Amino acid sequence: MQKKIIKDIILTPIVDITLIILLFFMIAYSRTSPNFSAQKVEIPSAKNIDSFKRDEKTAEISINEKGIVSINNKIVDNNLVKLEVSKLKVDGINKFIIKGDKNTPYEKIIEVMDILRENKIQKIFLAIKPKKESENVK
Repeated sequence: MQKKIIKDIILTPIVDITLIILLFFMIAYSRTSPNFSAQKVEIPSAKNIDSFKRDEKTAEISINEKGIVSINNKIVDNNLVKLEVSKLKVDGINKFIIKGDKNTPYEKIIEVMDILRENKIQKIFLAIKPKKESENVK
């Protein structure tokens, strides 16, 4: 008895694997994208801003309108912010960008800045976005 050789290529498994790989890369890219954030923060705008070059020694602290803090896109309990900042300092992080929502209580931003100063962080930046011409007319 002779075995019959299948000459056709079955495409269904190839398409399935391709779609799974595509989905994996889409999710992986969205998590590493600079626009990805653990929480929504509406940054205030200003007319005159300086540009800042971000490097590997820079960390980002986001504070939303409810005062919830996230460090490098990871939500952190308010009681553990000081601990997380000191860990980053030990890891060689010496610059912090604070992204405070425009509706964040001012004292919460100052509280985070105090924690950074206690950890001897000297380079603290506040994130703002450029003001559009339509916002200037008020």
